[in-house]
Amino acid sequence: MIATDRQKTLLSMVFFLFPLLNACNAITVPVIKSVDSVQINSIEGNLVSLKAYLSIENTNQFTISGKDLKFNLLYQNISIGTGVCNEKFELKSNSLSQLGTDMLFYLDSIPETLRMGLFEMDSIPINIQISFKGKLGIKHSHTSEFSLPMSMLESALMNNLLSSSEIKLQNLKLESITQTTSKFIGDLSFNNKLPFDFDVIDSEVYVYPEKKSDIRIGDLNLDDSIHIKKDEMSILNCQIFVDNMKAFSTGFGKVLTGNIDYYAIGPIHISINKNEFKLPLSIHFSYNPLSGKLIILD
Repeated sequence: MIATDRQKTLLSMVFFLFPLLNACNAITVPVIKSVDSVQINSIEGNLVSLKAYLSIENTNQFTISGKDLKFNLLYQNISIGTGVCNEKFELKSNSLSQLGTDMLFYLDSIPETLRMGLFEMDSIPINIQISFKGKLGIKHSHTSEFSLPMSMLESALMNNLLSSSEIKLQNLKLESITQTTSKFIGDLSFNNKLPFDFDVIDSEVYVYPEKKSDIRIGDLNLDDSIHIKKDEMSILNCQIFVDNMKAFSTGFGKVLTGNIDYYAIGPIHISINKNEFKLPLSIHFSYNPLSGKLIILD
């Protein structure tokens, strides 16, 4: 049987495409070598949104271009997040290329028994399952491992854990007042909902005349440090000192109405296994100098 010109053309195309398809299937999938930088975009409950820049090594003798790069992140075979690069990318041959990706970390997927162990580590070994579409629409996939510096996630992890614990100000009263200074005393109650003990060691809480003001008119000081066991509530005495001259000058209009608002905002420093973290505190209270009435609003 003699092949027609059309059949010869089709055969030629097949023979031309065959080595090309084999080459595509034989691609060594690029490997993530390092995380160069991570920027936290948002933290909403257990979900942390990150912008991560990765160094990716292409060991092939040719440039790889593609799109729809996706990956899953695993720690000790537990899925802790996903990532994607929606833009088209190009990885130069035999070199490292930097690629911007969007990552989502699911903090609640990390068991509590593993979370504290993370703070003992300089970096987290993460398995990454990467896949993308190359030329001709052929899909490629590969599993590799890279190290994520713990410092990049430490704050987000700790904030997630600490969000379950509560600090409340109670029994607040005015102890003394002079022309220059008002001294309030009260009790801070710490309700430890963490899966471990912690120590309250210091305060970096300042008093402001408005919630979003940058004018400091006072300080909140702790009387002592205290060790709080998990699932327990403890009370720690505190003192709030207010500079009356600053308070009256910044809130003179409110003085005329009878009430002066104070906002105590800032972190309480705590220590967990010799690692220091910040527990956020925000308290709004109002004082009427004429009636002496003191109200904790929130």
